[in-house]
Amino acid sequence: MRPDDPFPIERCSPRLGNVILAVFQGRCPTIQEVFSISPKQWLKVPGMGPTLLNEMEASMRGYQGWAKGRAPERLTDAALIARLERLQRDLERFRRDLLILMSERQSKDGSSDDADLH
Repeated sequence: MRPDDPFPIERCSPRLGNVILAVFQGRCPTIQEVFSISPKQWLKVPGMGPTLLNEMEASMRGYQGWAKGRAPERLTDAALIARLERLQRDLERFRRDLLILMSERQSKDGSSDDADLH
């Protein structure tokens, strides 16, 4: 990822995501745009408190070198494997959620069709 890539807002809690989107008027900012706001300024944003600031800083740890114009630090093999496993878990969770939603939709559509026949 580069500094001009979108900030990974999908990895944030809904509360933090809403605060970030409010600051950027509903659009997903770039990583660099989020870094351009100091922690002191973030704390002045309505809805942003120390807990959400800590969450945001934790999600930005891998990009901190970019804030100072340096390349990001290289991750160890163990860190890369841990990240890969987390992404695989996230993907599996997303797949299960999608299957559940599709199943619910089919059940809803199927039950309304049955009701129309009576």
